[in-house]
Amino acid sequence: HQASKRARTDLLKDYNHLSVELIKSKKKVRPTTSFDARYWPSAAAACDASVASLNAETKLAVRDWVDAGEGPATSWWATTEARHIIEEIKASTLEKTLYTKQAERVKQSGPIRRAFQAMFSTSQPGICADKVGMGARKRLEQSKFKDDLIRFYDAATKKPNKPKVIMTVHDSATGHEFLKSDITAAHLFPYKLSTDILVSLFSEDVKSKMTARNGLLLHPLMESALDDGAIAIDAESLETVVVPGGQGITIRELDSQRLSFKNDNRPRARYLYFLFVVAQLKMAWRYEYRTDPAKKLKLQLGKGFWATRGRYLNRALLLALAEEISHDTAFPENIPPLPGTDHDTQPQEDEDDGEAGLVAIAKIIAAQRRGDEEEEEEEEE
Repeated sequence: HQASKRARTDLLKDYNHLSVELIKSKKKVRPTTSFDARYWPSAAAACDASVASLNAETKLAVRDWVDAGEGPATSWWATTEARHIIEEIKASTLEKTLYTKQAERVKQSGPIRRAFQAMFSTSQPGICADKVGMGARKRLEQSKFKDDLIRFYDAATKKPNKPKVIMTVHDSATGHEFLKSDITAAHLFPYKLSTDILVSLFSEDVKSKMTARNGLLLHPLMESALDDGAIAIDAESLETVVVPGGQGITIRELDSQRLSFKNDNRPRARYLYFLFVVAQLKMAWRYEYRTDPAKKLKLQLGKGFWATRGRYLNRALLLALAEEISHDTAFPENIPPLPGTDHDTQPQEDEDDGEAGLVAIAKIIAAQRRGDEEEEEEEEE
């Protein structure tokens, strides 16, 4: 991970060229009714182009870091920017692997993958598109969602004799009170995903993703930590888990602290578990770039990562995730087959949903940085 000695102008030229090539590559990915043999190789090539562009962006960022006197090139890899680029590279690489497998199946006249076709038929054109599904929420909708969360969790402390005046709002992560303007309505499961992606992840049409059970009222620092994968929430105990490798977060005291609520309403457990799973995947990718992940992963996964036994997420997705995260560990063996089946008789659709679910998670992670930038631009307008 050493900084390039080439001139910055050359690095910038490379990055701009590869960015243009990425746009061209994405334009070649056009969904068809049959998703034929040409489609999947084009999708895989678009992911390759994405990785090339991100690698060029990495070299440019390292060079700028060193030139600005921030420290040696190696120190850049501990930054939030570096972690996000790593996640995007790994996500695009994972997508490429799955699209290549799909291309080989089609080439061998195998069955059309139901889950893949359903998901991409309803997603935005281009399998490696920057956006996945419905798009961002409008400011008015987000404001309404925040008000819904305040009512659902009875989180408002109102001014005496003036019940319509909210003095402070309860932050579920810290248990502290903040001004309403200093609290964010955080979606646990991304709003922008289509219904078919939800089915790939949860094995059902989850209709509550737009309700208050898909949200928490958090201070912006807590929301950023949750989005970054630096913290997660145990779906069973509702305890905050500070994920190893989460840098730049001054919230270590939150580790193992239960979420705080003023009434009996709680977020939906499966959405919390989804965030927990994504945080573990991000952690695995980060460690893979910096050190041997096996020891850290075994320590973290041993805390009951698979203990829910498929209660919250599609079992096939858990199996696929276990393979991607833990590789040669024995954790996949802890995930039992569905009731009434065994490991040798799982339906083909189960495998479809597992791979489609992995693609969905990869696309969520890959798009996260761009989504944050879009939201910042929206706020400035």
